[in-house]
This record gives sequence, structure tokens and C-alpha cells, in this order.
Amino acid sequence: MSTQSKSRWRLGGTFSFGRATILLASTALLSNVLGVVRNWIYFRAIPDSQLLDVFFASFRLPDLLFNLFVVGAISSAFIPVASELKVKGDEKGVYRLTNQLLSWLTLVFTIVSLVLVLTMQPIMEWLVGRNGQGFSPEQVALTVAMSRLFLLQTIAFAWSYTFGGFLNVQRRFSSYALAPLIYNVTLIVGGLFAFKYGLFAMAAAVLVGAVGHGLIQYLEARGAGYHPKIDLRIGPDLRSVSKLMLPRSVSQGMNQLVAFLFTGVLASLGASAISIYSSMNDMQTMFTVVVANSLALAAFPRLAEFGASGKFAEFNEVLQRTLRLLLFGLLPLLALSIVLRAQLVRLYFGIGGASWGETIAAIDTLLMFLIGVLPAAFVAVLARVFYALKDAWTPVAITVIAALAALGVGIASADTLGVPGVALASSVLSFVQTLLMLLVLYRHPEVKLGFRAAWRPIASYAWMAVLAGTTTWVSLRIVNTLYEAFQLEGTRTIVGLGMQLLLAGGLGLLVVVAYARSFHATELTWLKNRSSRQAPSQDQ
Repeated sequence: MSTQSKSRWRLGGTFSFGRATILLASTALLSNVLGVVRNWIYFRAIPDSQLLDVFFASFRLPDLLFNLFVVGAISSAFIPVASELKVKGDEKGVYRLTNQLLSWLTLVFTIVSLVLVLTMQPIMEWLVGRNGQGFSPEQVALTVAMSRLFLLQTIAFAWSYTFGGFLNVQRRFSSYALAPLIYNVTLIVGGLFAFKYGLFAMAAAVLVGAVGHGLIQYLEARGAGYHPKIDLRIGPDLRSVSKLMLPRSVSQGMNQLVAFLFTGVLASLGASAISIYSSMNDMQTMFTVVVANSLALAAFPRLAEFGASGKFAEFNEVLQRTLRLLLFGLLPLLALSIVLRAQLVRLYFGIGGASWGETIAAIDTLLMFLIGVLPAAFVAVLARVFYALKDAWTPVAITVIAALAALGVGIASADTLGVPGVALASSVLSFVQTLLMLLVLYRHPEVKLGFRAAWRPIASYAWMAVLAGTTTWVSLRIVNTLYEAFQLEGTRTIVGLGMQLLLAGGLGLLVVVAYARSFHATELTWLKNRSSRQAPSQDQ
């Protein structure tokens, strides 16, 4: 391996599309595995499901604030504008814009957080108190205290994501990929301390982890020449960011508002409802984070650059390749997860101390979430297509429509289906968003999605998923038969259940690997290549 090649993998080095995708996907997978371990420890450390409900509910308002101001500013506004400055060779402009955004986010977050600290009590009484039908007064009081504390996390994340946006523009993904690992490891340590110190240890770990999340990205950004300074001037580039972030903030805010209101619905369903919903949501988002977000994050700087320079042939090449890799990676994993959902939940949630009734509810909830995984993954990619085109208002209109549909389904189905009904509503949100985004992009004069030309490989991805799922399902039945034939405890024990999961899931993965190596060398090459410049042909 050449010195130049080695530098690409070194902390602080730049990454091409393929290498960035692999790095982000690998660290995202590890981060989500750590998230599963984290929640498993939480369930063991805090056996009182009512206290866990309080912990998860305490994130809702801070998360709403964070997504409203930060995610919209960074993903849809800062990166496209800063990328355009970089294309023009204005590196000083990138540094200046980063400082102005960081300064204003800090000021706004501080003011809004102070207001929320003063108004948190009535907000939480309305959301989770529900006139005696939700949390008890003691639970409400604890939720208020922890929500106020977690507002500090949002300020730390505002800094962290600003540094991360700067690094994305520079195509530096090392610390950006490692930051979530640091965060989750810190939360795991907090969970271990929670066995002795309870929720206080978990809450303290949240704050320490947020600081670590930002510190590693700050160090790499500083190594890239960035030095943070207070700059409250409003230059033309910051005004461009403000104009672009407003619709994205509304769009992201609607998604979080739905989650926020769903928390109130879940609180009225009794103890453990919020914990079940949150933990299963963490499991299903692994697919979106590992596959879709990794691809979207790696592709977005290039989409933004090509969109800014009007190079739509290159723009469509990156888009088509990203969508095909999305389906290539996601379909077989989704098939395996649907077949193995009971084993996954029993090992993850049931062993954590949940009752059998709670475990069954969690299995059904995960299935409802899995229904919406594919459309949610498409939203992660397609939304960035709009942002790269500097069209942020179309996703807003789409998200508002989808959010209203999801709220209607969630409220209507919660009484009959319980927690799985709320998860189904979350999937409806993603379905409506995806369908409307596809319809709009199909009519765009410059954007070519490429599905029609690539129908053969897409059909092959689906067939790979069917083969993997069928192999896994048959393997599960064979293992069960062997357990019964030899009169073993089987799936009633942790070891037996784990062996069944490993054998069946392992065979399914072997089918995926063998099929991919035999029929989809092109896609594997895309992930390995540094440049990813060759356009996909219709027969690939």
C-alpha cells in the first residue's frame, strides 16, 4: 500500500466516496451495536420500567430543540453553502462561515434553553402527565429535572455538529465517524455505574459523552486549520445558510414534533410503553444509520458540489450509485431481521429483565418499525438530493403532509394496537415521505433516478434477500427440530436461543456474501474503489 493510500485512512486524512462510505458504515454499525449493549445494560441496571420511561421521555424536548436548529442548519444549509465556497477556492470563507454559525447557534441555544428551563414544568405536565392518565406526579417531576439537565447536551451537540459539518466539507470523516462511538461507550460506562448510583450516573454520562463527541471533532478540525472564534456578524454566506436552514428546520422539526407528541400517547399506555418504543426504535434505526445515512453522508458533499456547478451528469451518477448501493445493502439485511426478529428481541429485551408480555409487545413493535425501514432509508438519501439542489421547501411540504398522516394513524391505532400501533404510524410517516419525494424527483428536468435502467440488478437484490430470508427461516426450523429431538431446553435458555440466532443468521449471511460475490462484483467494487467515477451501465 502506498504512502498516499495509507494517509487516506489516517485520522485527519481525506476520504473518497467509497472509502468514506465504508468507514461511516463500519463505525455506524459498531456504534449501533454499542447502542444495543447500552440499552441492555440500562434494562438490567434500572429494572423499574417507570424510571426507564422517565429517562427516555426526558430526551424528547431537548431532541426537538436540537433537530429544529442544528440538524437543519448543518445538513441542508451549511454544507451546501460551505461546499460552494470550497469549490470557488475560498477557504477563508469556509472558516468565517463556520465561526459565524457556531457563534449564533451558541447564542440561540443559550436563550432558548433558559426559556425552556423556566417553562419545562407545564410542558411536561401537559405531555406526560395527561391529567392522571400518564406519569405520576413524581415521574413528571423527575422528567422535568432530567429534561432541564439534558438541555446542556444540546449545546454540546450544537458545537459538535458544527465541527462535523466543517469536516464533511473538507471530506474528512475520521473523527466524525468515531464521535458516536465515544458517545455510546461513555453511556455504557454510565449504565454500569447506574447499578450503584441509578439514573444519576446515566444522566451524567449523557453530558460527558456529548462533550467527548464534540472534542474529538474539534481536534481534527483544528488540525485542518480551523480555529473557533466568536463572530456574530451576519455575512452574505450566513444569510444564505439561514434561508436554506429554515425549511429544513421546519421539516426536521415536524419529524421530531411527531416523536414528541407520540411520547404523550405512549405515556398514557402504561408502564414500559415508552421504553419498549424507544428501545425497538433504536434497533430499527440501525439499518437507516448503518446503510442509508452512511451512503447519504458520503455522497452529500459531492452532490452539493456537482449541484452547485451544474454538472448533472456527474450528479446523477453519484445519485444512481448511492440508491443502488442502498438497495444492495439494505434488502438482505431487512429480510434477515424480519425472520429473526423474535430471537433478536428476546435476547435484547427479554433478557434485560422484561416480562413475557412486554417481550411480545416489543417483537410486534419491531415488526411495525421494520415495515418502514426501506422508505426511511430512501428519505435519508432523497432529502439530501433536494438539499444539494438548494430546494429545501419541497421536503417541508412533504414532511408536513406525512406528519399529519402519521399523527392520525398513531392516535387511532394506539388504543387498539398499543405500542405497535404507534410504531406503525412512524412507518407511515416514512412511506408517505418517500412516495411524494419520488414523485417530485421523477418530474425534475435534470435529476435521473435510474430505477428503470437498473431494474435487473434491483430485481437481483430482491432475489438475494428472498434467498437469504428463506435460508434463515428454514434454519430456524431445523434447529428447533433438533432441540426437540434431543429433548434440549433449546430456545428457553440464553445459550440455546443464542445458538439458534447465530446458526440461522450466519447461514443467511453466508448466502448474502456468496450471492454478492457471484453476481454483484460491480457493487462490491464501487465500495472498494477510491474514486467511484465510472458511471453504471444499464446492464450492470
